[in-house]
Amino acid sequence: MNLGGSYNSILLSKACDNAYNSGVLLVAAAGNERRAVLYPAAYNSVIAVSATDQNNNIAWFSNYGTQVELAAPGVDINSPH
Repeated sequence: MNLGGSYNSILLSKACDNAYNSGVLLVAAAGNERRAVLYPAAYNSVIAVSATDQNNNIAWFSNYGTQVELAAPGVDINSPH
């Protein structure tokens, strides 16, 4: 999902739960504010993804917390435009 915020929306939470219970895999960025994981990534039904640096440490800008289930390289990634 390409959305995120610090507000816990009951409507979004229920929508994520319904999708998860229907077999949909939900993945969302933890965030890039160097603080707690944002919603919807903070919901139990969503896989929260964070970024790592070249040393496999949490990226300086990445949000963090126990909800993060997956982290991948996210610093100085070269790619074609």
